[in-house]
Amino acid sequence: MNSIEITPDREKQMLDELASIAESHVNSSNTELELLSVDPETYPAQRAYHVEGFPLSAREIEGLGVLANDKFPDIQSHLNDIEEESLVIESVGKLLNDGNNVVLVTNHGDLIDIALAEAAVYCKLYDQGVVPRSGIIISKIVSLMGVRLGENVIPAADALKFLCNDIFLTFPRTETIRNSNLGSIVAEDIDRNNEQMIGKINEALGQGGMLLGMAASGSVDKTAGDNIIRLETLSQGTSRIMMQPNTFVLPVAIWLQGKHTVFEICDNPKSLPDVSSTHAAMEGISKSLTDKVEGKTFKYSSVRGLGKLSIES
Repeated sequence: MNSIEITPDREKQMLDELASIAESHVNSSNTELELLSVDPETYPAQRAYHVEGFPLSAREIEGLGVLANDKFPDIQSHLNDIEEESLVIESVGKLLNDGNNVVLVTNHGDLIDIALAEAAVYCKLYDQGVVPRSGIIISKIVSLMGVRLGENVIPAADALKFLCNDIFLTFPRTETIRNSNLGSIVAEDIDRNNEQMIGKINEALGQGGMLLGMAASGSVDKTAGDNIIRLETLSQGTSRIMMQPNTFVLPVAIWLQGKHTVFEICDNPKSLPDVSSTHAAMEGISKSLTDKVEGKTFKYSSVRGLGKLSIES
């Protein structure tokens, strides 16, 4: 585990504020999530910007995926159909085996959708004989949440250890974070956390061969009118991760709300040369969601006025 140096009183202020934000997510999670107490001694991820995991086998991860969300088999079924038609995961495996990174980028309609998407891709790779180093970027808020797996509730960050070698915890620059008291009480600590976390991500990607999952917008997709859903704008820091050398982006549209599960790979894994291409990847996700989710229109804009989000540096 890696963490910044922070005084106990400032740490408590920070975690109390995060807990108040986490509570609203927990209350809307349909009992999938529970709020953890503020207790970094018991829950070390609450003071970390990086946690190491120990990925399990595909069959074990599948079992946990079903416990976490009963739509996980639907995600796998969609992925099987996609692979039969396109062999896109086979392409991902070849890239990883050649020492490249693949960043799995999704929208963020549900707090656990990125983990479920990455779990499905990881299990498919595993079955094809490819077992990559795996990582995920999550909001620091997640460290205050427990996830329900059957009858048990375990810290969400601990659950991710079963899937990922590396868990990176960031303070996303979302509207919710900006409207909280965090900026006034621990602004410098937030900056230090994110700077050191980005350094750890760069170090991991520099080694190559990593499957890295992230909801690139850094914020849950927002309702912006009747049946209109807005995907938040990428930050410069997030775009830079997507443009790393020897790194390919796999854009995925996922939607777990409603009767029908949507899971679509929107493009083949591609190296993105500039910021405009990272925004284009998000626009592709938005278009795919609009095409697949009945009665909803999804919108994405590269204009910063829609939000200052995700990882900033």
